[in-house]
Amino acid sequence: MKRLLFAALFSLCWSSLECSTGNQSPFFNKCVSRCLDKHCLDDGFQFRMKYPRPFYLELFQWSCSDECNYECMWQTVEAFQERGFKIPQFFGKWPFIRFLGMQEPASAIFSLLNFYAHVRMLRKLRNELRPDTPFKWLWYIYGAVSCHAWIWSAIFHARDLPFTERMDYSCAYSIVLMSCYSMITRVLRKFTVLNLVITLFLLTFFIEHVLYLNQGRFDYSYNMKVNIATGLFTVICWLIWSYLNRRKLKYTWKIQVYVILIAVTTLLELIDIPPLFWAFDCHAIWHLTTVPLHILFYSFIIDDCKYLRNEEMKYEKLTGLE
Repeated sequence: MKRLLFAALFSLCWSSLECSTGNQSPFFNKCVSRCLDKHCLDDGFQFRMKYPRPFYLELFQWSCSDECNYECMWQTVEAFQERGFKIPQFFGKWPFIRFLGMQEPASAIFSLLNFYAHVRMLRKLRNELRPDTPFKWLWYIYGAVSCHAWIWSAIFHARDLPFTERMDYSCAYSIVLMSCYSMITRVLRKFTVLNLVITLFLLTFFIEHVLYLNQGRFDYSYNMKVNIATGLFTVICWLIWSYLNRRKLKYTWKIQVYVILIAVTTLLELIDIPPLFWAFDCHAIWHLTTVPLHILFYSFIIDDCKYLRNEEMKYEKLTGLE
């Protein structure tokens, strides 16, 4: 849900990724051509001359051609600035300074902060809720799915490769769909059979979605539409449910504020400006702003689970089961 607008914006811009100003400039292409001829073997991966490299460059698989692109990117940026031109993008991205082999260090680190926030709140959930609390299992699964997705987000921002990109987008949708499933399960908690049917349907749909995205060229347009449809459905349903239950459940304001803040912070994706200090772009800042929002969401989860547990205990007492 938090990442659907980014998926949408990226999808809309994909057709122009390979024709960004920077990598289409004659200066950049001549620089890369000279670098490849001088330093790289024909495969573009190996170097003509063996020399010591930091282990993290090897870890993140920076090939000879990648090094040429990176070095020529900064030479092109410098040339553009000397001539008074705007800072160009390269292959659809702003130039980022590399740190310990990471292409987008700020986004990678902030993704790990999101991962940590989920881990911390899952521990809080475990400590505050009894083992038999209704839907505790559901939120454990939600947390596990989210942690897995944020790990791949960190990996992708650390190193943008075809495989890491597909994993990032696939796992990003897993959060969106899991958020939707969790909402449906909570709202329709009394309809066990219906929930079972929905579970099987969404699981099958996710598998088909991922298989389709990994066949041939990545379909950004389709992925964007699915993310938006699923995310909007989830947001609207949470808002309607929380409004209808606002008097009975005093803590529903938390899910309302969470949904609204998610929408507001996601608007950062509309701001497309060069990164501050060549590291902090609006996408990285957006990742940072989502960290405290997890705390608010889990606070709602804990309150809701406690309410359901109390209701269950009251029902057991009334029916003489205790």
